[in-house]
Amino acid sequence: MVKDPRQTELKERLKAYLSEDLQHVEAYMRDTLTFLQLPLPMRDILEELLANPGKQFRPMLALLAAHALGADEAQRDRICHLAALLEIVHLASLVHDDVVDDAPLRRGLPTVQGVYGKNIAVYTGDFLLSRVLSALLLAKMNRSGEEIARAVEEMCLGETAQMQARFDADTSEEQYLGFIRGKTVALFTAAFRIAGLECGVSQEVLEKLTELGSCFGYVFQLRDDLLDYLSDEEAEGKAVHADLRAGYYTMPLLRALHGSRGEALRTLLQETQNGADPEAALKQIPALVGETDAFSYTKERIDAYGARATALLGECTSGEATELIAAIMMWLTETVRV
Repeated sequence: MVKDPRQTELKERLKAYLSEDLQHVEAYMRDTLTFLQLPLPMRDILEELLANPGKQFRPMLALLAAHALGADEAQRDRICHLAALLEIVHLASLVHDDVVDDAPLRRGLPTVQGVYGKNIAVYTGDFLLSRVLSALLLAKMNRSGEEIARAVEEMCLGETAQMQARFDADTSEEQYLGFIRGKTVALFTAAFRIAGLECGVSQEVLEKLTELGSCFGYVFQLRDDLLDYLSDEEAEGKAVHADLRAGYYTMPLLRALHGSRGEALRTLLQETQNGADPEAALKQIPALVGETDAFSYTKERIDAYGARATALLGECTSGEATELIAAIMMWLTETVRV
């Protein structure tokens, strides 16, 4: 997989700016999850999860927002702690998602359920959430704790609603945006709201931070939806068309279903479920979607959310951290082309 030099440069800038904060986040994650008295295999599982932390996208946005809002040292320490708990929630959701998807690998590494089985994976995800709850209560972070709890609730409802709509070619765009508002947007919104609450911002600024987090969440998910059609496995570093195979119809397909190729697509979708050669039918769908305006339409939605995020940043934050948040959004929107 060829690395984008812009991504590499941005990662270096973020690492330099947030180095100390991210070390604190890692320390809080370890303090929350590492216990010598834990029995096997839980102790080994948690060590494996901590050893492969992923991009830590949501913690970084919470930390950048804290800097952009002028957080003092004490406020930043609390936000580091909360960012760690937010990331643990994200880890728990990934462990549970892998069970639902029966996924043997994530980021090229064996999943918990792939190694230890579904039962232990479910309990691992539950254990992670229990540690978040305990940490919030011990630190008396009630207000921000409400934000994390609300995000978990919205994630569960979003995933449940989307699962109910599997293989439903009549799913509307509005319905789909509702699904991702829960499953993806909620944690991004929580990241920005936690920074605002801990910094004591006004209600007006908090509302702008809420919308800013929403914009990031929608861009993140719609970009992922688009890349699932535009990338191959080698370029993307992961399997493509996984959602389509599982019956989760995302924005590009839903848009195409309402266009000139709608009937042909519906026929192919039926064949992926009960036709003589489901794999052959599935392989025809991306090209057919590409014959409509679905890709450009999805990109327009991404760009609109990105532009709104940039405008919001200018209204409620300032400084180098603001520039870095804007740079992240620019990278997300500009590195996907149709």
